[in-house]
Amino acid sequence: YPSTVFPTKIELLEAPTDSFKTFTLSDCKITTAPVIHSVQTIGARVELPDCVIAYSSDSIYCENVIELARNCDLLIHSAFCQSANKDLAAKLMHATSMDAGKIAQKANAKNLALVDISLFVTDENILIEDAKQFFDGEVFIPKELEELEVG
Repeated sequence: YPSTVFPTKIELLEAPTDSFKTFTLSDCKITTAPVIHSVQTIGARVELPDCVIAYSSDSIYCENVIELARNCDLLIHSAFCQSANKDLAAKLMHATSMDAGKIAQKANAKNLALVDISLFVTDENILIEDAKQFFDGEVFIPKELEELEVG
């Protein structure tokens, strides 16, 4: 939004869609990496002095997300639907809750927040149970605009 005037200075930092990139802002280290979706998309890792948070963005199962989430306190991962609808998720290039659980386990994440859930999911507990088949940590679905304590 180049023509927009913001009340504070905003520095635009370009995150490439073909490689990992690390930015440092004060005591915050941000690493981005491309993930696999129907359009160019990036995931992110945010390292603060007291916690590490990783975010998948929209993506199917992706090794780059595992790397971004390595030993993080919280992985926020897309969980479009449960594994029973994995064919639809694959067609739309979205992860299932089971995919999110596998990634969280491989990354050794401490907690997993499932987000970007499709409107046709009628029982969110199924998503949590799907993820828990592979992930030993806490799995939850945050409410919109909910504030979380991490670290």
